[in-house]
Amino acid sequence: MAESLALIRETNESLSFDEAIKTGVNAYGIVTSFDVETDEDKRRLFKAQNTAAPLSDMDGTYIDLVDIAFTTSSFIGGDEEGEKTDNPAVILIDQEGECYFSASLGVYESVKALINSYGMPKTWNHPIKVVTKTRSTRNGRTYRYLDM
Repeated sequence: MAESLALIRETNESLSFDEAIKTGVNAYGIVTSFDVETDEDKRRLFKAQNTAAPLSDMDGTYIDLVDIAFTTSSFIGGDEEGEKTDNPAVILIDQEGECYFSASLGVYESVKALINSYGMPKTWNHPIKVVTKTRSTRNGRTYRYLDM
């Protein structure tokens, strides 16, 4: 069963934000910004895990963000061994209950910065409007991030 990030941090206050996310994901598979207690909470969790649309399909679209979930995404590395790597992943949940998934490290870092600036979603007075963007680096690689 999923656990809320706030509860994980309350249990061990010495954990950094990253450590709390990784601890929760390792223990539960997913960590949420909302408590998972009621049937409605469980429905939201199920939808986040099973129907999240790729955030990459939403480039340039604004999302009225109300909740966040953290999980991992595994991929095969580009090395000769083809070693499996776990990457932090984020699920964004909008005010209509729609969910968007991203395994982009840039989106993960953007969400951490958003929480550092605004606090956990349950403390927000209203949805926070974010937009996903893609930027190219000097060496031709691209990365995805959130903006306002």
